[in-house]
Amino acid sequence: QQLRVIGSTGSTRDETAAMVDFVERHQLRPVIDRVYPLDEIHLGFQAMIDGGLSGKVVIAIP
Repeated sequence: QQLRVIGSTGSTRDETAAMVDFVERHQLRPVIDRVYPLDEIHLGFQAMIDGGLSGKVVIAIP
């Protein structure tokens, strides 16, 4: 498997740690609109193209 991790330099390590702490303390959870299995990833992309979503599109990887 060839995997790639893409990082962001938009914040410092301390800012990221503070954000993670805030999310944990307040038990924030993302709004998930739909979940697709990996073999139906094309449907997830189509849902984003079609619009009308009220949350994230998640691809479930076994």
